[in-house]
Amino acid sequence: MKNTHLDAHTAADIDAQVSKILRDLGNPGPPLDLEKVRELLKLAKEYYSTADDGVFKRWIHALKLAGKQIAERPAFLKDLVSSFRLDALCLFDEKRILISKELPEPKQRWAEGHEIGHSIIPWHGPISLGDDKYTLTANCHDAMEVEANFGARRLLFLREQFRTHALSTPPTLKHVRKLKETFCNTMTTTFYALVEELDTPAFGLITDHPRRPTKEFDPQRPCRHFITSRSFDEQFGNSTDQQLYALLLKYCGYGKWDLGTSEEVLINVRGEAYIFHMETVFNHYDALTLGTLMRKREISIAVA
Repeated sequence: MKNTHLDAHTAADIDAQVSKILRDLGNPGPPLDLEKVRELLKLAKEYYSTADDGVFKRWIHALKLAGKQIAERPAFLKDLVSSFRLDALCLFDEKRILISKELPEPKQRWAEGHEIGHSIIPWHGPISLGDDKYTLTANCHDAMEVEANFGARRLLFLREQFRTHALSTPPTLKHVRKLKETFCNTMTTTFYALVEELDTPAFGLITDHPRRPTKEFDPQRPCRHFITSRSFDEQFGNSTDQQLYALLLKYCGYGKWDLGTSEEVLINVRGEAYIFHMETVFNHYDALTLGTLMRKREISIAVA
């Protein structure tokens, strides 16, 4: 899935909500305490399992959908969770965040931040449970997810504090690891945030281990996420994740962490050749590949 950069107006509106929260918390340093955020927003947190109807039945009576009680459709929440493969859910009327018990603990922090992102975006509440058929169109759902992800990143990475740390040294996966420890978010979410923050052309690929793919791996769609900086989109928007994945296959090994590095050539939208440094690691969940612009490729002409 390719990342989407929000337009300036939408990003500013969401960032203003995040800024207010952090200001009310006294502009804390990293890592952010999500319990204090929930207390400020008066949000409750609870866990659910799709194998257990209990938590759904407890709260479903108070929720409304398009003016009708969802209690009239008791399977609604379970259907919603199954349809969109949700790991978490924000019940706006109840000011309650539900997180799946099946979600690995390291990923629960991001899921919680994502649902807080939904809760602080004013226009998400009225449409969050969809139309009278309790479904959202795919485009609407995708747009809401992009906005909530943006809000979550700005919150969990403390807005400009992350940018200051992120741009303090050249971007490398070793630097991502240090940022992960500072902000106490996962390696994958930190990696994603770093690539989007960079001012220079850069890209990130989140994939299976290239030498030990899972059963779900699809060679036609090898990348779970394809992240780019705005500058990369402007100058190398002609590059596809399939092309970049083919480059990493050239150098990746079978290691448990360090899978290799390489210098590879990318052609920009003007037909000019540039050298990118690529490096890949495997964090037991995802293979993370970072590509950063190094220099323009010089053409040598032999003279007899």
